[in-house]
Amino acid sequence: MTEKHFTWQTPDEQSYPKIYQDMLSSLHVLIGGTTGSGKSTAINAMLYTALQRAPGDDPGCVRLVLIDPKYIELNRYKRLPHTIAHAATEGEWVQAMDAAMEIMDRRYMEMRAQELDLFNGGDMYIIIDEWLPIAAQKQCALRLRRLVSWGRPAKVHVVLATRTPYATVVPPEVLANLTSSLGLRTQRVKESRAIIGMEGCEKLPPYGRGYWHSPDGIEIVDLPMCPQERIRARIKFWEDQAEKQGYYDAPPVD
Repeated sequence: MTEKHFTWQTPDEQSYPKIYQDMLSSLHVLIGGTTGSGKSTAINAMLYTALQRAPGDDPGCVRLVLIDPKYIELNRYKRLPHTIAHAATEGEWVQAMDAAMEIMDRRYMEMRAQELDLFNGGDMYIIIDEWLPIAAQKQCALRLRRLVSWGRPAKVHVVLATRTPYATVVPPEVLANLTSSLGLRTQRVKESRAIIGMEGCEKLPPYGRGYWHSPDGIEIVDLPMCPQERIRARIKFWEDQAEKQGYYDAPPVD
């Protein structure tokens, strides 16, 4: 199937704070913190920033696979032209990860054909807004391990949020490949150590600040909330663009 290209306009607004740009630039990201600490807030602000980029044939394009076990946190993004899959139920989780792996494999075939070491298209983000123990977890974990292990050359990124960042909950092979982490408020020191490798998250305010731990080091960062009206406006912009250009009649294929 041939990919259909469009000429996209891009929003005029400036992108959101540097921390969210850093998250988008990271290979894979763990977001850890207690309930109400701002995990979904950070994900929404990161997605808002990602939507500054245009999909299609633009080299800065973005593809999204959204794993949404809380059903409503990521639901608003499901009709975006960027979104490959929005998964809420356990069966949908598996299907969404299968779709991500299929795209990753297709990218590898393109790289081989073109003798490339790095995919020359845009980034794909698998966003998991709360990793929960579920009946299908074993199936999901097998797929997730492959995505985090093989994603870099294909520009595949995993962003995983969880309240319990332990190897008994998140497979250790996955945790080992989450190269950056955002530590939000935790209840205990051991949770802080599991997220950022040191204590400190237990002393953070309830929300609004966190520790950003990347290969470049660790720092305390402010995490401003993106206003809901700005998120809604940016989503509407892209939905309108898609309608105008007939995207929903012929969605592009990576």
